[in-house]
Amino acid sequence: MAIAHRIPPHRDIALKLDWRGFDAQAHRLVLVADGRGYRLDVTGVGGDGWLRLGDTAFGLERALLAHRDASPQVLVTDAGQQAHLAAEPLVFHQSFFAPLVDFATMALPGFNAAPYERPALLAAFTHVYNDPVMVRIWEHHHAKYLPHAHLYVIDHGSDEPVRSVLSPQTQVVRLPRGATDNGNIAQFCNHFQRFLLSQYRWVLHVDSDELLVSEDGVDAFLARLAADAGPPRIVAPAHAVDLVMHPLQEAPLDPARPITQQRRHLVPNPDYRKPALVSRPATWGPGFHFAVEAFDVAADPLLWLVHLDKADMHLAMVRHRQWLTTPRTAADAAHVDHSHRAVDEAGQRARLLEALASPQALQMPAWMVGRF
Repeated sequence: MAIAHRIPPHRDIALKLDWRGFDAQAHRLVLVADGRGYRLDVTGVGGDGWLRLGDTAFGLERALLAHRDASPQVLVTDAGQQAHLAAEPLVFHQSFFAPLVDFATMALPGFNAAPYERPALLAAFTHVYNDPVMVRIWEHHHAKYLPHAHLYVIDHGSDEPVRSVLSPQTQVVRLPRGATDNGNIAQFCNHFQRFLLSQYRWVLHVDSDELLVSEDGVDAFLARLAADAGPPRIVAPAHAVDLVMHPLQEAPLDPARPITQQRRHLVPNPDYRKPALVSRPATWGPGFHFAVEAFDVAADPLLWLVHLDKADMHLAMVRHRQWLTTPRTAADAAHVDHSHRAVDEAGQRARLLEALASPQALQMPAWMVGRF
């Protein structure tokens, strides 16, 4: 038997195996459920069969949720995962679940006997730090979908508060600034999402350099949300692209003009098929590229996420320098890779030309022209 525990002080996962003699150099652990296998990363071996697991991306939790009706097993294999040395049924100590229960989303005893009728359809929010150009583009685009009063910007301690570049009707929540920590950013956005879901049927979150675009148009998109009577769920756009500046053919971006009049090159980027639109609480991981509740994520074939990081060479260099010079926590430095951020003109130009030379690069479809 393998028993999963949470151990203090950081609620790390530990397995206690009945099978003895595990050697981190010679053996591997694999979680098996419904015939699928998931590698378990062992970061420490203690006495009496205790194994500490590394789970920085909620890999174990996501696998368990994906196979929540299965009876999971833990396999012990050789280092090459060719020989199965032991198969142990996986069971759980109550400590495993304690930090996973989101009590704030549960009905209070004696209250909420019937679901609360939320008064508004859709809210959109983003978070920003010293990025006035992108957040203004974000606001201008998403105001086509929503009144400004339903747009929310979390200003994470910008040196010049973003209030001055936004519409007076756009909601701004200003937070104090500490060292950059992408895990903490995901957490405060997870909490803010839950707050908005108390009054909105749907909540959209994208980064300030990302635009949600609906292929069927604004009115049809909102009508689809309003008519949706299905169970609450998490929605990811089926299409995600980088909008890429051609440094040899296109002028610097003028944020006051429609972007689709200035740029035409797209490169698919599956990393940005993010679980961005929710009607139920979702737990985003760092970077917002996945939700722990993966079993409730559905792809919408009419939604596109357009990523603007490559849309202007000079603006990208300014933003990258900011990211690389901002103090970070030790955990963020250990887990978040910024090596792709070119901060010199030659490097940025080479990066853009490489993207444009990709065999997946395509011209902007006609329906998208004029949408942003």
